[in-house]
Amino acid sequence: MNYHVFLPRKYLSPAFLLDAPLFWRPIDKFHFIINLDHTIKRGEIKLPGLDKYLNMLKKKYSYDWVLAVKSDPVLKSIFEHAEFSYSTKSFSSLVRYCSNVYRHYNDNITQKISIIDIENKLSRQLPELYLHLFEGLINYATGN
Repeated sequence: MNYHVFLPRKYLSPAFLLDAPLFWRPIDKFHFIINLDHTIKRGEIKLPGLDKYLNMLKKKYSYDWVLAVKSDPVLKSIFEHAEFSYSTKSFSSLVRYCSNVYRHYNDNITQKISIIDIENKLSRQLPELYLHLFEGLINYATGN
């Protein structure tokens, strides 16, 4: 039998939230997305709760992430490859999408690029992504 222990929000590790995205290097942003994706997959963060806080911030960080990624040919192809597995109304789906971009960006192009270059491309397409996720996670962790 599989038992899952879900910790209350107040037990979310503060180390996860200590840094500020304004000062992150591209490699820090990469690790943030990958770690957040794994944390969500392990069930340590409840998606409905996180989405609630991310949706509350959507006026502050107003962007249509689907439209933004579809304006780049490679990012669009990654999105369309698994389009039905992403809820376009869910900001937390964006975390899974970005994680998939890191895994699959170099699959179908001849000139391979580094994780840092992939991150720079994502940051250009989604300039407020990390601030939005960071603030949403802080609100989720504190219950505000």
